[in-house]
Amino acid sequence: MSRPRSAAPAAARAALWGNLCVVLSGGPALAAEIEVLHYWISPSERAALDTIREAFERRGGQWIDEPAARSIDLRRRLVERAADGLPVPAFQWMGGEVEELRRLDAAVPVPGAAAWIDKLPESVRAQIMSDQQPYMAPVGIHIENKLWLSARLLAENGLPVPRSWDEVVAIGTTLAAKGVAPVVTGGEIWQQSLIVRAVLAESQSDEPNRTDAQTHWRRYVTSASFRRAVHHLAALKPLVRPPSRGDGWVDALVDVGEGRAAMTFMGDWAKGEYARHGMKVDKDVLCAVPPGNEKVMTLVVDGFAFSAADDRETLEAQRLLADTLMDPEVQLAFALDKGSAPTRKDVPPNRLDSCSVADRAKLEDPRVRKDQIRIDARRGVGALRVWDLLIRLLVDPALSEEEVLARIDRLAAEAE
Repeated sequence: MSRPRSAAPAAARAALWGNLCVVLSGGPALAAEIEVLHYWISPSERAALDTIREAFERRGGQWIDEPAARSIDLRRRLVERAADGLPVPAFQWMGGEVEELRRLDAAVPVPGAAAWIDKLPESVRAQIMSDQQPYMAPVGIHIENKLWLSARLLAENGLPVPRSWDEVVAIGTTLAAKGVAPVVTGGEIWQQSLIVRAVLAESQSDEPNRTDAQTHWRRYVTSASFRRAVHHLAALKPLVRPPSRGDGWVDALVDVGEGRAAMTFMGDWAKGEYARHGMKVDKDVLCAVPPGNEKVMTLVVDGFAFSAADDRETLEAQRLLADTLMDPEVQLAFALDKGSAPTRKDVPPNRLDSCSVADRAKLEDPRVRKDQIRIDARRGVGALRVWDLLIRLLVDPALSEEEVLARIDRLAAEAE
């Protein structure tokens, strides 16, 4: 049974034929038309993306929007279009994954990068470069390890921003006794993983444990700091609740902003949703660093990559979009709607909130680690099972701290 062709390639062929007819008839010059594939579909993400689209169109470009539901759907569509011989000219991508694009010949170096590459922090350049060339135009930086707190609940109860996991548990227990949800999180694994990574960050704060976690997981899981992290996760478990309405990450954020819950762990993209709901950082919600994360930034670099093209119109459109993405004013407007930080160091900070200003300072601080907190899955199935057990410890009421540690010890022994 043959696979039906998607509507997008048909639309692209129709557009190309129409443009060819205009040229042959001596009509007006072609606009810089480009298809843009992305998965920014939440209201705040859409608003941020529109700042790029509008700036691109003001410069004479024509934006053909191709939204995907999830990153996995975007990747599937990229493969389908490449198989059809009609690669998507521009597509959303994440920093740290450009080596895969270059190796598969799925993208080309970003046009015009010489004009802005030295304006980026080293931590960003490291995530977009392959073979000494940038394969992605980075438009924003997100910081995953953030703790959001209800300003009203803390003030009304005379509670401080927690500086240790014991304080998180103590504050949560105090508010739970008053009928307040201590910690809220949505039901998807990636949201629960943010809590696990925040807790593990403290256990990887010293260099030996950091190295072991990423290269020798069996040694890492026997360390006292890892076992202390497991204890913290077990202590958090009775405090973690689903949102009062719905089951998504936005629902959890709104619960905190409206004072129905005390805390949630979510990346700085939360600011975009808070702005959309009319809530302000430092007034309605407080932006804090999770305990033990003061010298760690788990970065996500957002941007767009470009596929190979051989026609002048597409090449010009790709160059125009890349220039738009890297314009300082566009990056600032995007950051304000998205809740991210601009990637360019020369974007003026005076319009950024206190959370973003603090993050920019940490980005320039060489003492702050800028990577993902993880147990290296490349070291075998055992490491993956350890991660799964940590997630389950947080959400499964029947799973105890002692049982998790016993299972992890067995996995380490079996992997020898």
